[in-house]
Amino acid sequence: GNDLPFFALVVSLSYIFPFRVFSELFKLRIVDISVEGEDEPLGAQKLRVWLDRRKNRPLRHDLWRPCTCKVTHDEDGTSGSVLCPVHIFLTLREQLPSFTRMRHLPASQQAELTLMDSFVPSTLNPLFRQASHATGDPLADRASFHGLRRGMACDLALDKGKLWGILAAVDWRAAAFRVSLSSFFSSIHPRA
Repeated sequence: GNDLPFFALVVSLSYIFPFRVFSELFKLRIVDISVEGEDEPLGAQKLRVWLDRRKNRPLRHDLWRPCTCKVTHDEDGTSGSVLCPVHIFLTLREQLPSFTRMRHLPASQQAELTLMDSFVPSTLNPLFRQASHATGDPLADRASFHGLRRGMACDLALDKGKLWGILAAVDWRAAAFRVSLSSFFSSIHPRA
């Protein structure tokens, strides 16, 4: 439906960065997300976002992710373009109501317009559960967007990630990571 570009952007950005959907992604202003090197060769671009704060970082700071279109996953040969943060954002941004609104607002009002403007947060988890059912998730009734943050940490661990790298990527403190890791330790331990 009309929510598909929005949903795809929420899922991909929440996994890639990994955002807390309601307290971080929904507060992200359009002026705080940009593509650097958009005219550069494939693989040289970066998607940069500025957050006013995160749970573990009270001060304004930036996060960035590189274009992954030229990367190939070692295990199964999957192309990095599948979850390229730069090109997913570039493909979907023009379809978002917030970008349409921004073009019609005076510059003085653009600064407070959020990326997820016009979308109702309460519709997200039901949509996520519906998508989880459609993909055959046996726990689809309990699916939520927090699972994307945990999934990113799990994927990094499966990819032989080091603890400090996982903590930094997911922006967790060690104590929070240990609690979350203990809930899925048995499934990743033999392969991590």
